[in-house]
Amino acid sequence: QLIAPEIEDVTISMYPEIAKIKEEFMKCGALGTMMSGSGSTVFGLFDTEESARRAGRYFKVKHDMREVFVTTTFNANSVNRKEYRRHREGLRKRGAKQC
Repeated sequence: QLIAPEIEDVTISMYPEIAKIKEEFMKCGALGTMMSGSGSTVFGLFDTEESARRAGRYFKVKHDMREVFVTTTFNANSVNRKEYRRHREGLRKRGAKQC
């Protein structure tokens, strides 16, 4: 696995349900998964928005999760300042997409 900081191993040993959620992400088609911070969030990386939304619906129904979000990645270094501002403004107008 390419993404796995040491804190994740320690936290998973104390809370094995995190490993189960990560496994479910992979079964849903994630390219990789990771725990954020101390484990309050687990996320999966998908190659299409549709596969990410499908996984989001799965988790919402199967685990009765209150909040599931699908977002996109953005590399600010790959565009000029004007394009970055336009992208940021577009995100602000659309708000977070919730499954």
